[in-house]
Amino acid sequence: MPELLRFQSDFAIALRERQRTPAMQRWLAGDGELVERRMAIYRANMVAAAEKALASAYPVIRQVVGEDFFHGLAREYQRGAPSTSGDLTGFGESFGAFLAAFEHARKLVHVTDLQEAVQIQSEFLRSQFTNAGEHMRQITGDVMSAAKDSMKPKF
Repeated sequence: MPELLRFQSDFAIALRERQRTPAMQRWLAGDGELVERRMAIYRANMVAAAEKALASAYPVIRQVVGEDFFHGLAREYQRGAPSTSGDLTGFGESFGAFLAAFEHARKLVHVTDLQEAVQIQSEFLRSQFTNAGEHMRQITGDVMSAAKDSMKPKF
């Protein structure tokens, strides 16, 4: 395995599994305690980004359950369904199913309503992004046509 790929693999595993942090000592300067502190910063940023992505996608859920509970939900969701991309646009697509199965959320009143609201909201947002993409392609095509027309000689 090439060195960069090995580093990336070790790093990804150490982010998800704290007990695997010692494997990073091979790659990062400093003693074990320093490496752990560095990895803790990356883990905190990863969790914060996941929470922010979910909060922006599901603001109603966040408001209903409260900030602290939502923080815990986001952390558990991220742990069970980590993003596989640097683009967090699709992160949270299975949040509704997660919410319905999450033991502490099942104790909430109207959790099934919340889960349905999550699904409807997710489908709506996905359709809006699809529509926006189609409009952008159309606008780009129109701009390209206009640019081509303006470059034609006019006699």
